[in-house]
Amino acid sequence: PAQTFFTSQDEFPFDVASSDGAGRNAAGGTREAGSALRWSRAYRTQAFYNAAEAIVAADGGAFIAATSTAEGLLVRTDFQGNRVWQRRFTGGYSVSAVKELPDGTLLVGGIRGAGLWVARLSADADVIWARTLTPDEGLINSLHFAGLSGNGLTLGGTLTENNNEFSPYAASILPNGT
Repeated sequence: PAQTFFTSQDEFPFDVASSDGAGRNAAGGTREAGSALRWSRAYRTQAFYNAAEAIVAADGGAFIAATSTAEGLLVRTDFQGNRVWQRRFTGGYSVSAVKELPDGTLLVGGIRGAGLWVARLSADADVIWARTLTPDEGLINSLHFAGLSGNGLTLGGTLTENNNEFSPYAASILPNGT
């Protein structure tokens, strides 16, 4: 289930308040991001994760997909960078791709074992459906959502075969998961 381990007050916002508003700090130096920085934050978790993808949500917030050695994580923020919720995917599921659909639901996916998995989540991170795709031979070692149309979602990735040859991989899934 979606979980919040820490509140927004427990996060690690970077201090930009010492700036004079023109991108200069009290010592006269400049901030690298200048005055365009709206917010910046590191999100505490209970495991070590590598971020795989971050996308802007329709409401100005963000979705951040991340993976550790044993599980995946999806973090939802509001437009100010505060964590709204997070969902862990345990049991060997990596999370490398996320896409918000026009109806507010999400597609999330990654690698599990030799194949890939894709799930549709509600706006609150409840699972609507989940599918696993495994190739006849070889291993899927990357996934991204290539396109979305009324006919479904196109997935792209890389297939590695036994002789270490890399091949493009593509699949199409209908909105209902078939």
